[in-house]
Amino acid sequence: MNLGAYLERRGITAYRLVKATEGRLAPVTVYGLAAKPAQRIDLATVGTVLEALSELTGSPVQVQDVLETLDAEGDQRREDARRRIAAPRSG
Repeated sequence: MNLGAYLERRGITAYRLVKATEGRLAPVTVYGLAAKPAQRIDLATVGTVLEALSELTGSPVQVQDVLETLDAEGDQRREDARRRIAAPRSG
């Protein structure tokens, strides 16, 4: 899910989306989803985001509108991130 790209294409700020969710989602959740593509997300959160986006845009927003397929480079970035997370920390 690439919410940030969707917001950018539509000229919507994460702040506006936070306000549109009317306290149903924590601001940190919205900002986190807008900052980087999500690998996993709660379905209730997706529903809330889509509902708020539909209100902001004035037309229905479907889940496929905020999904994007990762290319080989994106897959590699994801794998690199997994390795960094799994690597033992020194120090």
